[in-house]
Amino acid sequence: MAMVACTVLSNLQLNVRFSSPFLPTNRRIFSNGHLRINKKAGHYMFLKTKPVVKDGVLSFNGTDALIGVPENVKVTPWSESSAFLGATANESSSRHVFKLGVIEEGRWLCLFRFKIWWMIPRVGNSAKDIPIETQMLLLEAREEQHSEDNDGNTAYLLFLPILNGDFRSSLQGNSANELEVCVETGDPSVVASECLKAVFVNHGKNPFQLVKETMMMLQRYSGTFELRNTKQMPGMLDYFGWCTWDAFYHDVNPQGIRDGLKSLSEGGAPARFLIIDDGWQDTINEFQKEGEPFVDGTQFGGRLVSIKENKKFRKTEKVLSNQSNGLKGFISDVKRTFGLKYVYVWHALMGYWGGLHPDAPGTKKYNPTLKFPIQSPGNRAHQRDIAMDSMEEYGVGMIDPKNIFEFYDDLHEYLASQEVDGVKVDVQNILETVATGSRGRVSLTTHFQQALEKSIAKNFQDNGIICCMAQNTDSVYNSKRNAITRASDDYYPKNPKTQTLHIAAVAYNSIFFGEILVPDWDMFYSRHPEAEFHAVARAVGGCGVYVSDNPGQHDFEILRRLVLPDGSVLRAKYPGMPSRDCLFSDPVMDGKSLLKIWNLNKITGVLAVFNCQGAGIWPGLENTVQIDRVELVGKISPADIEYLDEVSPKSCTGDFAVFSFRSGSLSRLPKHGKLDITLKTLQCNVFTVSPIKVYHQRVYFAPIGLVNMYNSGGAIEAIEVSNDSSCYGIQIKGRGAGIFGAYSDINPKFCSVNNIRDAEFEYRTEKESKKERISDLFTGSFPLVLIQETPMFPRLIQPREAILTQETIQGPNISGGFNQRGGAGDPCLVLTSDPKPRLRWTADLHERFVDAVTQLGGASKATPKAIMRTMGVKGLTLFHLKSHLQKYRLGKQSGKDFGDSPKEGLSGSYLLDSPCASNSQNLPASDVNEGYEVKEALRAQMEVQSKLHLQVEAEKHLQIRQDAEKRYMAMLERACKMLADQIIGDTNNDVENYPEKGTKTQPSTVRNPFGSYSSQSADDLGIHGPEVVSPKFHPQHADCSTESCLTSHESPIGLPVDRSSPGGKRRVLNVDSTNAPLIWDESDLRTPDLHVVQVSSRGITGYGV
Repeated sequence: MAMVACTVLSNLQLNVRFSSPFLPTNRRIFSNGHLRINKKAGHYMFLKTKPVVKDGVLSFNGTDALIGVPENVKVTPWSESSAFLGATANESSSRHVFKLGVIEEGRWLCLFRFKIWWMIPRVGNSAKDIPIETQMLLLEAREEQHSEDNDGNTAYLLFLPILNGDFRSSLQGNSANELEVCVETGDPSVVASECLKAVFVNHGKNPFQLVKETMMMLQRYSGTFELRNTKQMPGMLDYFGWCTWDAFYHDVNPQGIRDGLKSLSEGGAPARFLIIDDGWQDTINEFQKEGEPFVDGTQFGGRLVSIKENKKFRKTEKVLSNQSNGLKGFISDVKRTFGLKYVYVWHALMGYWGGLHPDAPGTKKYNPTLKFPIQSPGNRAHQRDIAMDSMEEYGVGMIDPKNIFEFYDDLHEYLASQEVDGVKVDVQNILETVATGSRGRVSLTTHFQQALEKSIAKNFQDNGIICCMAQNTDSVYNSKRNAITRASDDYYPKNPKTQTLHIAAVAYNSIFFGEILVPDWDMFYSRHPEAEFHAVARAVGGCGVYVSDNPGQHDFEILRRLVLPDGSVLRAKYPGMPSRDCLFSDPVMDGKSLLKIWNLNKITGVLAVFNCQGAGIWPGLENTVQIDRVELVGKISPADIEYLDEVSPKSCTGDFAVFSFRSGSLSRLPKHGKLDITLKTLQCNVFTVSPIKVYHQRVYFAPIGLVNMYNSGGAIEAIEVSNDSSCYGIQIKGRGAGIFGAYSDINPKFCSVNNIRDAEFEYRTEKESKKERISDLFTGSFPLVLIQETPMFPRLIQPREAILTQETIQGPNISGGFNQRGGAGDPCLVLTSDPKPRLRWTADLHERFVDAVTQLGGASKATPKAIMRTMGVKGLTLFHLKSHLQKYRLGKQSGKDFGDSPKEGLSGSYLLDSPCASNSQNLPASDVNEGYEVKEALRAQMEVQSKLHLQVEAEKHLQIRQDAEKRYMAMLERACKMLADQIIGDTNNDVENYPEKGTKTQPSTVRNPFGSYSSQSADDLGIHGPEVVSPKFHPQHADCSTESCLTSHESPIGLPVDRSSPGGKRRVLNVDSTNAPLIWDESDLRTPDLHVVQVSSRGITGYGV
């Protein structure tokens, strides 16, 4: 039989049309709106052929895509499953509409522009309903004898209108169920009679893989864009941010920004990036007269007159005496005060909404000319936009394309000099409306995008740009470096009917954008009726997370489920997209479908479910039947998460632990198992899906992550195992703060966190798993120790509290960030970005250190100099090694006294009795119990000794501070005495020398043991002033190592230090709210082997050596 099949296949011609069952076309039938294939006759013969038109039918691998294909349609095969479609006309024109053929009844999903700036999804069954300006079309074909839930035999066809020379393409349907392609140049002088590669069509079994492979093919073909996974990702994506727009709109000002950042920081959700939106630029609006009533839309007539900031930011107040004024001074201050890592500012692609002012001295050099935008017929067929209407009326000061790079470079170079880290570039689609005389929209967009990306690369090293209002294919297919784009219309906090539309639109648009760009979900209010709805979407969106709250108007319960204490977020791996069973359903208006959005983390999957029904109406469907709010019952499954095999190694059982954030319940499901879910309108839930892996042949275990976070599994970085003769361990490395949960079928014997054993935990059955919201219990990693006992039913493990050692945590800090890592390969030094950098002991560097110590005969024999030679790491000093070796020795000694050998670093373990342990040890029970009691006594004794030792060191450090304060007070007394004597002695001379100043003395110089100081007022010295920092200690922002105490720009115990004092002296800004600042000479602070102890009501929580 095999020989016959081979013979048949070898004699077949490649360009012959085949359907899978080898039946005539009229044997194909339809059922329930799905294109199905009758399998009652014939046999399968799997054969891949190049796409071809035969008898007016275009087919791909046996699937009919179009029938009734006109003669003027040209097909250019690209691969066995893909081809370009184009057409020819009888005459040349700048715009053509070509018919491609009829789409037979079947489900489809399209993404189309409903207004010039933005795109939304639509689903249907008839080609006549495909809207104008469709930029992606996905068709489904299903075989007859398979259930609705089985996607194994479903085929998909993807149609992507693309750029071809000077033409840009879009799809649309007509009343005859024909698919049409519209090609246009946007310039009446740029014409042609043919466009042979207007649409790219590809065929596949997996819709997500189909889009991925199609984008890869187009990238190789065109070379005009790059894929998302090859681009540099801006660092702000991994941090929580705040945008000023919905907080202030155009009234943004420096003091308001400070108030907003302060309230977020004080509430425990510190912003680490800031977007200063529209309102900071120097503009003029000739259509808004002072004293006249405001006319909506005139705000879009404003024009830029200078690349510099407006008077609101030029006149920013001084916070410290040594602070520079202006935009730079303001940004420097908020970065230093609030720990901001990134500051972005807004500008339009043409500078401002109305472009550049043609006659302004600050913009004249860029040769702007006034142009009045002209929209294409496709745009005019959809929803009107007030911004576009205004620009059509008032015109746009268009920058001369020859000067566009000069403009961007001047603007971005200036912003970079003001410590701005990136820009949000808005109003990008305007180019398609002003392309007349510029060789058309494609050529003009390409030129502007290249200039923009070149300037960003030159001036912002972090690829700091967010694209906005750029949802046409002209821009998307010209994105070579830009990595982020807004994926939906604006967030409208005051419009309740747009909340569900926003979530659904971004999710579906991400199918198209997600392979080229990171979709940006826009800002949202954390205190809002639908705040959690938006927060959950961002948690699974794989996007940046930022709010636009008014200062003081925050819901920190929601924010703490998104933001870690250091200001970072648990960003998922991919752009969040709808699950496969949602692709051809309308989750907003069909009255029955839930929206499910999937994503992956490093170790787990995540699935968010939303009920969007009855709370909004898609634009263009206002006249359809309205859907009431409804409670929906649906099902979720691990199989809803695509690419789940990426986190499911071969040792997995095939089952998954599924944790519900809303209920706190834990379930065990096979991959295609299903779990019921019930949600009311505007309710949502998040499920963490973790593959259950078999450890040591009998332990079934799956980590869940931080159960107090929406994306629980995003906190898990890695899982490792360890094994010795008596126990078996599972180490989980992660980050964050909160309650860590895990699935296990065996009760843990004990739990350790950061090598501190016996952290309290609970082991519950599924019925007992009631989630509690307790935060700030864990930082760094989550090692839990399991020792094998009687097998039990699957349970949830929740550590409740732990004593944490800061020396083993690369904790959050303002300057260095969280969990900074070196590059791949050999360990390298990781330093903070402080003016005086500190070494970060990464896990790789520590492993190199441990290996060197082992080679030298152990911690007791190894010396810092010998370790440095053995490690061979460039930049490592004896000071670094001496401190770390001392910590390592103390850790090893503690391990011996405790009867175990903990591993240092960001790790810990689940330990399990080895099955062979009971066979190899046949000690009497009494001896075992006695040994255990002795061991526990020794352990308790060591704990007491350790705490006493830390207390002694704390007292030593306190004594040092007291001595320094005494010296400082003595210095002040001497300075006051000398100043008083000088004032009294020089009064007459002052009057003679400065008669116009009366008796006011000039500043004098005082000598004292601490160096020279100019006599200043109390305000200048900072003894009294409005900017007194709260004396509260924040351990999460402090690095309690010796290096941080003695070499950083921070003071001991994390107190901020002002380096502005003359002579290199450092001034502590807050020691106690009732005390004046202390001034120490640097030599007075250097004390060897200093211990910093932090004591709270719960005991010692951290120390550094």
